[in-house]
Amino acid sequence: MTEPDAGDFSRPGGAHRRTNGRGRLPVLLLSLVAIALAAVVVVIVLRDRGEPAHTAPSPKPTHASPGSPSTARQSGKPTPSPLASPVTPITSGKPTLSSASPTTAATASQSPSAAQPSSTVAAAPAVDVLNDSTVSGLAARAASRLRGDGWQVGMVGNFDGANVPTTTIFYPGSAKAAAQRLAAEYGVTRVLAATGSGDSGLSSSDLTLVLARDWSDPG
Repeated sequence: MTEPDAGDFSRPGGAHRRTNGRGRLPVLLLSLVAIALAAVVVVIVLRDRGEPAHTAPSPKPTHASPGSPSTARQSGKPTPSPLASPVTPITSGKPTLSSASPTTAATASQSPSAAQPSSTVAAAPAVDVLNDSTVSGLAARAASRLRGDGWQVGMVGNFDGANVPTTTIFYPGSAKAAAQRLAAEYGVTRVLAATGSGDSGLSSSDLTLVLARDWSDPG
């Protein structure tokens, strides 16, 4: 019985190895195709859900105006806007104190008719108001009128001297100018110097307004 040649054994073995290598190639190709199909399916599923796969969101362009807060935050430094309006200070709801002095505020709150007397009237001597008419209460009403006009009133009562024909203002020697101002303000035409005090009831330091029937009494 003859033994087979060594070359005869080597051929079938090599042929077997080549056959195995060719059989693996289709398997690898099918695997690659399956992987590609799976990747395509995953991409389609993710796209249907609204989540694109491996796609980085693109930054949206911003149209911020110069000096806007968004531009300042992106650059890290505030950008002054040439069109920005000046900042208006915020005022609180609390009332602020006026810088006006108390004297100015008190003067402004008064009406012109009730204004404080002028320095000329304030410096004038007091006025004694005496009634020489038969009209009851005439001296009291006249005294109230003089006070309202800023004159300082002294004694108020009846005149004990000789009757006067018309309303008369008597003045001491140093107060003639004040007597003339009082007469001009109330339309008195008779202004006389006082001869002295005593029974006549005339003051030696104050003006004396003696009222007759012609005195204008607003009532």
